[in-house]
Amino acid sequence: MYRRPEFLKALFDGNIDPQARQWEGSPLKPLSQKLADTEKALLDALSPEQKALFEQYQQAEWNLDMENEYESFRVGFRLGAHCIYEVFGLDMNLYYR
Repeated sequence: MYRRPEFLKALFDGNIDPQARQWEGSPLKPLSQKLADTEKALLDALSPEQKALFEQYQQAEWNLDMENEYESFRVGFRLGAHCIYEVFGLDMNLYYR
């Protein structure tokens, strides 16, 4: 059974913060605001039953996104580690485990 490395998980989850995320001046800030405004408008237009279904959809999408983001982070970290091994002349397959 696969066991996630604890250090990578803590780093990914933000429990180890190598640099504080800055939203001011970031292109992510207006995109995030647009998403929040659009979500509010959508929720205001939905019936209670539709809102409940949409919230289930959002939770399922969030769960999938988090697993996908973690996997991408893990693979990227392994690729970085592979670069370090190559610099020292070692040959290791770190891509998929």
